[in-house]
Amino acid sequence: ANPVNYKPMLIDAEGFLLQVNGPIPPNIPLLIGVREADDVEHRRRRVLRMLQVLEDLKDSREHIQEVDVSDTENLRITYQIQDQQVILILGNESFQQRVATFLRYFEGIRDRLAPRAILDVSMKNRINAVTPLLEPRK
Repeated sequence: ANPVNYKPMLIDAEGFLLQVNGPIPPNIPLLIGVREADDVEHRRRRVLRMLQVLEDLKDSREHIQEVDVSDTENLRITYQIQDQQVILILGNESFQQRVATFLRYFEGIRDRLAPRAILDVSMKNRINAVTPLLEPRK
């Protein structure tokens, strides 16, 4: 009855799915937006978008838990910072600058972020909360 079915798999840069034999290597981000039923070229293009994001954000790589390529023109990452995970909507370019904007303002907003808050950082020097911010603590 559950329409969502996840099966852990590995995928190479060419879009070929690989069976998991043994434990999944640590520190590999979860790739969202690729399905087994997709043709290999479709998967390859999405993997390449993920690799572009990871290359641009190589200095922050250890903080990236997930890369969502469901919409290749509006990429998302799940960014682990301190004890919080924040979903950042990056758009389709300038990934490093957009994450830098988030980091610049994080301390000022962190107490108001809901668990797995969604923030749109796709506009230059601007952060829009997609999920409502929590009321300030008194």
